[in-house]
Amino acid sequence: MLLPNVGKPSFFYTLVYRSVSLYYRLYYRSFTIIGRENIPRDKPVIYAGNHQNALMDALSILFAANGRVAFLARADMFKKKPIAAILFFFRILPIYRIRDGISTMGQNEASFKMAAEVLKNGTPLALFPEGNHSDTKRLRTLKKGICRIAFMAEESADFSLDIHIVPAGIDYSNYSDPGARLMVQYGKPIKVADFVPLYRENPQKALSALRDSLSKSMSPLIVHIANEEYYPEYLAICNLCRQSYLKKKGEANTHPNRLKADQDIISSLDKKLNSSAPVFEAFRGENKVYQELLEKHGLRDWLVQKNKVMPVLLFLNLLASLILLPVHLYGLLLNYLPYKLPTRLTRNVEDHVFLSSLHFGIGLLLFPIYYLLVLAIFCLFTKGLLIKFLFGLSLPLSGYFTFHFYIHLLKLRGKLRFLILRLTNKPQYHRIIEARQNLVNRINEIIYSN
Repeated sequence: MLLPNVGKPSFFYTLVYRSVSLYYRLYYRSFTIIGRENIPRDKPVIYAGNHQNALMDALSILFAANGRVAFLARADMFKKKPIAAILFFFRILPIYRIRDGISTMGQNEASFKMAAEVLKNGTPLALFPEGNHSDTKRLRTLKKGICRIAFMAEESADFSLDIHIVPAGIDYSNYSDPGARLMVQYGKPIKVADFVPLYRENPQKALSALRDSLSKSMSPLIVHIANEEYYPEYLAICNLCRQSYLKKKGEANTHPNRLKADQDIISSLDKKLNSSAPVFEAFRGENKVYQELLEKHGLRDWLVQKNKVMPVLLFLNLLASLILLPVHLYGLLLNYLPYKLPTRLTRNVEDHVFLSSLHFGIGLLLFPIYYLLVLAIFCLFTKGLLIKFLFGLSLPLSGYFTFHFYIHLLKLRGKLRFLILRLTNKPQYHRIIEARQNLVNRINEIIYSN
């Protein structure tokens, strides 16, 4: 297979990169990047990230790097020439697996040589060594493919590349919804050269050793819940205790601090698991009751946790929202179709891990086409360059405002429901407050018991 010069700069690629990067950063409420100082500036780099959110993971690596990155993907995606051309344009190279047939494995030599050339030319590679995606907060067993690629790329250049593997932890506050928080955290690089002597002596041992080293480097960069039996309980406890934990520590509510808080909570739970299994079982039942109460009254846990809905402040918030409502309705009218259509088109997707990627991709294509079409129609019925310019500018600006104002209205509705419950149904209100406090007490019993 003839492979393109993936490392070669391209004006059109740069244009697409900048456009998609802008939309990607607007898609998320925040995009935090930690540990850029760990990326070698004068060495060939392979990024190794955890894989929880399909295409969005690859884009997070690409845009966090703030420059050219080439990817390796399974070869069956390249069977159709038009799709292969698109993948090559986006610097994605084929990698053949044993399941693709033993006869295809020889074709990897061309990919490995291209990978070596890409690395020599200063373009990093990115792979996801877990092999596939899963929306679970844990690092799954790594495949040896990334290690094999690193060694074979080195071998193709007579072990002169000095490749560094940079572990990357990708964390989302929510996998599927736009407006979530995203963080990419880089760890200390691993020098492939340190494992070359073992590779010369015993390639299989070297592959295993490099994989194990990479796994140890990646797990501290993410929320890693190793326990499968109590995974939902671990996750629920993190969600229930995260804010209070940060408050006790006197730390700001930032994404890095939230991740560290979850890691500390999980570590404490792991230490107490063997002696607190019955308490975990009790927590499971009590949490189910609490979640059912929240669902019954249309509430979220953050409302119960804060428990500080002030009538006067809520009234002022409602008044301000009412004043801004016409702007919201204007934006909703102009942007309803491109916002709604992606969810309608993906309603039958079975693997919900793909939802965020599909919504992002459809929106990326749909919004510009829709805006140009609406602007063209508007221009047919109006005169004056200024009014046309202002209307065109208002399309994306009103869409951005409407999206965030909609989230604001949802929170406002939750506060209103909570206040009404507190004023009109005190028994149910106190039951919810008590249910949450019982959960917190149960968690403290697990973590702080002797």
